[in-house]
Amino acid sequence: MRNREFVFIPKIEYELVAERSEANLSNLQFPTWCSILELARTHFSEKVPPRKFGKAAEPHRSKPQKNPEKNIGSPTRLWREPYFNFGGRKFFNHMNQKGFINIAIIIGIVVIAGITGYFVLSQRTTTSPLPTPTPTPPISTSTTPTQTPTTNSGSSTITVSLGQEFTLKKGETARVKGLNVFLKVKDFIYSPCPKGSQCIWSGLAVVYEISVDGKVYNASMGNPPPEVPYDVFVKNTDYKTYATFVINTPQVSCTSQSGISQDECWRGLAKRFSDQTYCGKIQNLLTKDACFEDLAEQLSNSNLCQNVSSPKHYCQYLKLVSQNALDQCGSIIIFHWRVSCFKEIAKKSGQGINVCNSLEPSKATVCKELISGPDY
Repeated sequence: MRNREFVFIPKIEYELVAERSEANLSNLQFPTWCSILELARTHFSEKVPPRKFGKAAEPHRSKPQKNPEKNIGSPTRLWREPYFNFGGRKFFNHMNQKGFINIAIIIGIVVIAGITGYFVLSQRTTTSPLPTPTPTPPISTSTTPTQTPTTNSGSSTITVSLGQEFTLKKGETARVKGLNVFLKVKDFIYSPCPKGSQCIWSGLAVVYEISVDGKVYNASMGNPPPEVPYDVFVKNTDYKTYATFVINTPQVSCTSQSGISQDECWRGLAKRFSDQTYCGKIQNLLTKDACFEDLAEQLSNSNLCQNVSSPKHYCQYLKLVSQNALDQCGSIIIFHWRVSCFKEIAKKSGQGINVCNSLEPSKATVCKELISGPDY
């Protein structure tokens, strides 16, 4: 005891909790720990001069507590006589730095969480702008008059060439390339004649119209009028949904044929276009005579009869009337011109029905019946 030096360690009492249940270290919140550390740091930072008793020998060593849990159960104080000989200010500086780092970390976490929450809330509350509605253009109440298509074609119009087969449905239109010619399907007729019945018309037709240079020709029953300058052929159809056509010039149509069919085609063109040139293309003599004679009657042109080698009806009528050949009027094949022959000669003679008395009894009877009968 003589040569030893004693260091006085003051007692520090902290009235924290009074009950055992409240002395649980896990129940101490963060601010309470900070207060304890700050108080301890402030207290031990002051240098307390040691009280020496005798010579300084070796530093005081505290004995380890045999049963540290006894103090925990004390009903009045927690750590009644704690021992804080941890090296003085150095220990608490270390504790201060560590606590500051922990506080900084917690503050950083709180700041990051706050920023994150702010952005989340701002994204939820921000409403996306509604799309601006596109203004609807006003609907025009004025109506445009329907015109025959010329150069502009709609979405349902196809372009074809002369002689090319093409298929159209109802409402579709075809335009001939390079020409102002259009063909449009208007409707289909499907009403076939019942089996076992005799019908004047088959009840099947493709109704269409063809426009040439703005002039419209209707084919109501499937056949275009003869004055159409182009031929339209229906190659295939079901008379319900579609029809396959060919548009061509009449000349090409006749050239593609041969024999009697070609001759009849030329004869039809001569009458169709009132052109005797087509009659000259006919090879068969009888058909050629009929072509010129038809054209002479159509045009009331007797000069065309000069091209007829063997007249049968109109040209023969003109010839017999000019010759007053009453007895030959019965040879005219066409009944109309036969009757006209008898009446015309009787009128020219001024005798009327009595002119028939100059004929043989059988011919005279026929002559009187035709003259007294109606005109045909």
